[in-house]
Amino acid sequence: MRTRNVVLTVLLLAAFETYAAQTPLSFEVASIRPSNTGVTGDGSCRGTDSRLDPRRMPPPLGQCVVTGEYLFSLVRIAYERELPVYLPPNQIVTGGPRWAYTDKFDVQAKAENPSTATAQQLRQMLQSLLTERFKLKLHRATKEVAGYTLVVAKNGSRLQQSSGADYPQVIGGDPADALRSIGGRNASMRELASSLSNLGLGPVVDKTDLEGRYDFKFSFSREVFGVSGKGESAQTLAPASGPSIFTALEEQLGLRLMSQKVQVEYFVIDSAEKPTEN
Repeated sequence: MRTRNVVLTVLLLAAFETYAAQTPLSFEVASIRPSNTGVTGDGSCRGTDSRLDPRRMPPPLGQCVVTGEYLFSLVRIAYERELPVYLPPNQIVTGGPRWAYTDKFDVQAKAENPSTATAQQLRQMLQSLLTERFKLKLHRATKEVAGYTLVVAKNGSRLQQSSGADYPQVIGGDPADALRSIGGRNASMRELASSLSNLGLGPVVDKTDLEGRYDFKFSFSREVFGVSGKGESAQTLAPASGPSIFTALEEQLGLRLMSQKVQVEYFVIDSAEKPTEN
């Protein structure tokens, strides 16, 4: 009899764990309102594992606080970390009603246990909130596009291992300069690939197999590269005064960009409804 009770207890615990794993995470309290603050695109979610950017005021621990964001941007915040390949923000979400790209919203939401919620858990809670309040339905789609893979050059990497003390970031120089510098502090190769994607090369996929975090800096001529990252043509820039981005990466960091077709995933909004205020 005792053995049967033990087995029953184990089965009940297993069933509870399965139910808990399948039940979407949700906020303890959450508010969504149309935004009339005049602010556009400001906010984030802060979990116990979040690194603080000293340049910005972070939301309170265990909360998602967003001001003046469109629905498609809220979807990006909630889902973009699930994409295996980085895409520029305006390419992560497509589809849906027109207002998803024109109407702004303010979101304030708090986890039940702010002191233990991770950034990933907060993003999952935000996903649940969007499903509940916006009646959001979306799906993933894939496409093959022209892009690059980032690999280690023939003579090996020249990257310097980071001490891990700095906030992870990749920073670019002045877009008007003919010679541009890009520096990373405590940055991963995926973050470097993301920064390169933002320059207009197209999607850049990290294939370096370098799992650490690094400090680095490299400089290249925007004119030789051919684009400025903000839409200006090479003719509007100062004369070339340095290597192309391809040469700079190989000579200064020991990395190579290889041109090839890459598979990328993105999200398509199937349907959504405007939420009622609360």
